[in-house]
Amino acid sequence: MASFKTAQTKKRPSLGNPRIQRQSKRSIALALSCLSAIVLLTVHGFFEVPTSVAQAPPLVKTVPIVPSPTAIPTPAPTITEGVSISPIPGSRTDPPKPPTATPSTVPSIVPTPIILPSLILPVEVEPLPIAGAHKDAAGRFEIGLVKGYRVSPLGDSILVEAPDGRLAYTVIAQSAAQLGFLNGVALTPENLAQVVRNTLGRGEGFQAEIQQSIKDGIQMNWSGTLTIGGKLQPVKGVVIAKPAPTTNSIVILTIAATDSGTLDLSRAIGALGMSLQTI
Repeated sequence: MASFKTAQTKKRPSLGNPRIQRQSKRSIALALSCLSAIVLLTVHGFFEVPTSVAQAPPLVKTVPIVPSPTAIPTPAPTITEGVSISPIPGSRTDPPKPPTATPSTVPSIVPTPIILPSLILPVEVEPLPIAGAHKDAAGRFEIGLVKGYRVSPLGDSILVEAPDGRLAYTVIAQSAAQLGFLNGVALTPENLAQVVRNTLGRGEGFQAEIQQSIKDGIQMNWSGTLTIGGKLQPVKGVVIAKPAPTTNSIVILTIAATDSGTLDLSRAIGALGMSLQTI
């Protein structure tokens, strides 16, 4: 122990000495050379066997292989049909029972009521006020006079019109015999519609659009043009035709309105349709 301590207490050589530095470099170079040699030997040792090792005699003694005795054939086992044994209920060999399907509860579906949009019924308009009536001089018809409208003679009939001219109406009567219908023969709606087309078809651009049956006659919508102040103006209206059996005549009420008189047209149909009487 005393010598070890003495060795430990010896003064170490200074690394700054040139001699010591040269020795250290040689030691490092030698160590790197040894490391490279070890790596080369290790790598080549896995792939090449040295000749001296291959020629060395084996260290293990060779033992001769004794052949095994001839195998005695074993007789094939006899297969005997056995009786199938059913597994004991509840035993481990009893096949598991298939799971019982649990019926799922189907939720009841409450049908949602379908709400249909309400039908838009035509709005009832108030009829134009009637103030008096006009009776045909020949006794073929009678028609109401709208309050505030002007009345003017038109041939053997009259023309009734609004003060601003946006709506007007007139009534004419034609002999059924002159139109080719025999006296006393009932006129069908088709006969009345044809009379209307023949009578008013001579107007400017007259077109009958819709035909519907009403009490004792027919009603038809129509459209056309009218020359006012030298200019063509579109007009539309309604025609009501009824037979007059007593006088063997056909009475035709014609209502015309401009675009500005569309609302008054609906009101006039209600008032004049009820006031028209055939004699």
